[in-house]
Amino acid sequence: QRQLGAARRFNAIHDNALFASLSEDQKHRLAEQSEDISLAPGQTFCRQGDAGDSLFLLISGSVSILAAGADGRERHVGEVHAGGDGSFFGELSAMTGHPRAATVRAQTDVTAIEITRADLQDIFASDPTLLDHFARIIAQREREQSEHLRRSGAQENENQSQTTSQTSVLDRMKRLFASRHR
Repeated sequence: QRQLGAARRFNAIHDNALFASLSEDQKHRLAEQSEDISLAPGQTFCRQGDAGDSLFLLISGSVSILAAGADGRERHVGEVHAGGDGSFFGELSAMTGHPRAATVRAQTDVTAIEITRADLQDIFASDPTLLDHFARIIAQREREQSEHLRRSGAQENENQSQTTSQTSVLDRMKRLFASRHR
């Protein structure tokens, strides 16, 4: 059962642009280390403002992205669907240590891969140049998310507006992952 799960996780990791710069061996190692998570409609992956050290890659289903507006009420600000390069979420918290920018709730039955910061630690330690690839993608997604939150009337957390450049994301990632070596 674990091997079937790892093979499915490998395929999802292999097909996602966030992980494109990893070697085949690194993708296999990540698939072995990561875990499957299944949620029913209405269940929550993470809540806005919480600490988080993992990112999620959807294998099946879809999730709603919700963020608090200035009035404190939760607003629907987007969706993530399985398949395609954008089928992951939680990457900013996992890679920079920032609080969760939004609440993510299952719309349908969902299966996802949970990839923790610890799962990525050895990979980044063995090849620090991979941080650049991850930082570029994460900074681009955060710029898009920030614009989307602004248009929807939701509030960004304080740290988020300061991290949208690739350089600031990369600097934060280097500090976070370097601190784990000590």
